[in-house]
Amino acid sequence: PLLSDVEALLARYIPGRAWYHGGDRKVRHARLVDVIPLRRVLPDAYLALVEIDYLDGDPQRYLMSLAFAFGEQAAQIWDQRPDTILCRVEGDAGGGVVFDAASSREYADALINLMDDRKKLPGAAGVMKAATTRRPAIPEGLEQGEMRSTDNREGHTSIVFGDQFVLKLFRRIEPGVNPDLEIRRFLSNRTSFENLPVVLGWLEYQAGGEGATTLGIVQSYLPHEGEAWDRATGSLGRLFETVRADGQLPEPEVPTGTLTSLARRVPPPGLAELFEEDLHSAEILGTRTAELHLALASDSDDLDFRPEPFTTLAQRSLYQSLRGEIRQALSAAV
Repeated sequence: PLLSDVEALLARYIPGRAWYHGGDRKVRHARLVDVIPLRRVLPDAYLALVEIDYLDGDPQRYLMSLAFAFGEQAAQIWDQRPDTILCRVEGDAGGGVVFDAASSREYADALINLMDDRKKLPGAAGVMKAATTRRPAIPEGLEQGEMRSTDNREGHTSIVFGDQFVLKLFRRIEPGVNPDLEIRRFLSNRTSFENLPVVLGWLEYQAGGEGATTLGIVQSYLPHEGEAWDRATGSLGRLFETVRADGQLPEPEVPTGTLTSLARRVPPPGLAELFEEDLHSAEILGTRTAELHLALASDSDDLDFRPEPFTTLAQRSLYQSLRGEIRQALSAAV
């Protein structure tokens, strides 16, 4: 396809993805900022940086994992992942497709191999660099296993390998080091905090005199059963069902006092029994959160992480900002 055709396809494809952050803004056009061929590790595959320009507001940049597929592979994509196809193409091997290859096993393996080899791949305007914290980035044997991918509304695609490690591609990209990588590297390299996935490698892009932009990371995978909020609401639902079923819980006392003083109170016996597991989990969550904040504030020599004084001016600024947001929200609700 011609460059203009590809850009037109991307302008239609990207707004329909879960990781798209443009909301309901009208797209003016898409522009390919740079294209990095992965031919050293995977033929007919590319990383593309795409800028979406809108009729109003600032443009946004996105990362696309593009690849060509022909023959049996193309037929398999039509059968299993038709939503990832951008267009049909004709090549020397016959009919094929251009598709979003982020959920492809071959494509994910290629990116991990780049990290293992710490490769630098040139594009038309800049260079993609792959790096690891260790060699190999993925211990041998871990890459063997079932792979599954998920497009997340947070702006990334997660590719999980056998519940052992995860490759996270940041689809909505911004200049600079992604906080996900920056914070994890700081905690792993500069502190003793261990209650987080370990960063194994990352991809970054740099053009001209600009700083590096994080494109993706590989980290160890921690299986989980959901979020604390979902667990708490589930427990409340079970409480309501219990009350409706037997009505044996006593009339609760309406507590008074400050939030911190109420947090130290022991719940009534009936509620304490129902929420015993949740209270224990909340205590662990609070402890880990406190440990995390202490670790982040532990290096006063690091300009990016050292604590800043919460001055009266800063407090006033925060107060005014919050008041403005509340007024805006209330006005919109009326």
